[in-house]
Amino acid sequence: MDTSEDDDRTRRALTTMTDDLNAGDALFEDAPVGLAQISPEGVLVRVNAAFCALIGYEREALIERGITLCTLTAEEDRSRERAQFLELLDGGEGVRKLEQRYVSASGEPVWVNVSISLVRSEAGQARYFLCAVTDISERKRWEQALTVLTARLQASNAELEQFAYVASHDLRQPLRMIRSYVQMLERRLDDKLDDETRQMMRFTSDGATRLDEMLVSLLEYSRVGRKGEPMAEIDSEGAVMEALRFLEPSIREADAEVRVRGRWPRLVASRDEFTRLFQNLIGNAVKYRAPDRKPEIRVEVHADDGGWRFSVADNGIGIDPAQFDRLFRVFQRLHARDKYEGSGIGLAVSRKIVERHGGHIWVESEGPDQGTRFCFFLPARQPANPVGE
Repeated sequence: MDTSEDDDRTRRALTTMTDDLNAGDALFEDAPVGLAQISPEGVLVRVNAAFCALIGYEREALIERGITLCTLTAEEDRSRERAQFLELLDGGEGVRKLEQRYVSASGEPVWVNVSISLVRSEAGQARYFLCAVTDISERKRWEQALTVLTARLQASNAELEQFAYVASHDLRQPLRMIRSYVQMLERRLDDKLDDETRQMMRFTSDGATRLDEMLVSLLEYSRVGRKGEPMAEIDSEGAVMEALRFLEPSIREADAEVRVRGRWPRLVASRDEFTRLFQNLIGNAVKYRAPDRKPEIRVEVHADDGGWRFSVADNGIGIDPAQFDRLFRVFQRLHARDKYEGSGIGLAVSRKIVERHGGHIWVESEGPDQGTRFCFFLPARQPANPVGE
């Protein structure tokens, strides 16, 4: 909604209410929100029952003592509130809206939303201010609780990522040692081993190699948002072209045709992560190609509802829709390792990169042998504090 239209609507409502108030006290007194009429000097002239209930004061304690509204305002919010009153007195137009704290009769702060309007005479002289006040304490409590919870989750996530990085890094050394010694034993005892023992040693070595590959993948996953280039304005098409250069050997080997289409925007993003994202998606399209046809891959971008929709589509082996939920999880594979190599981490990394940039990713496929399209959406304005920073 247009803010100016919202202000006009509020101003008209307050003006209508003021006219009605002048005709009698009933509407003022029975209004469901707190109302306060204030002199140009800032002194409370009239308040209704809802206003008194909101801050816990008796009406007489406010009016007869000539209390100013700023007296009720929390000290740290007074200067901002006073500035709004002065702007209106100096010829400012419209309705001033503030979220601030009043101090109740019990001394407890009360969060309120205040709409301030200045009523003038026909000659343009300031007659009085009219303030409409609503209690937003419950909403503020939820916001503060959510802020605390978010901070705790971010701290916990950072600790988990650091743990994954350290554990993965430190575990690789003993694994390499195990694999090295098993291979040394196999060579030294080669003429003394029977086939069964030789196979067991080979299983041991292969298992250590596989675990080392998984740890490398965990390191890659934990580095998203930690080891990448900082957010900056980038040429998104340039990042795609860089990904294609990295993939050139595998594209040539598969005799794949890759077409890049669309008007590519400039985005605020981590360039190396954005490149890695397309490298993962295009690399998957090349890897999971159908054996009976030439791979055709389309990389496109379209403006879409306040942002950009990117897609990588292929004519490959397709995906069973029943498996969609598994795709973006860590170490989830849909195919046997002896048929398609890989760690099962690429799409999980892709999802983490997209979400760090404020977007979301999904997959589309009609089923096996029907091709696949991976899509992700990024807002035109990326978050000021990306997830993971």
